[in-house]
Amino acid sequence: LLIWVMIIPILVKADFSALPKVRQHLRGIGVTFCS
Repeated sequence: LLIWVMIIPILVKADFSALPKVRQHLRGIGVTFCS
């Protein structure tokens, strides 16, 4: 949970142009946890 508390503000401040990269990164994390 502490990690998300640090990541969320960064995502909020991130430019909208970076959202696609963030989504791909989140998918990679999801695959890592699911595997």
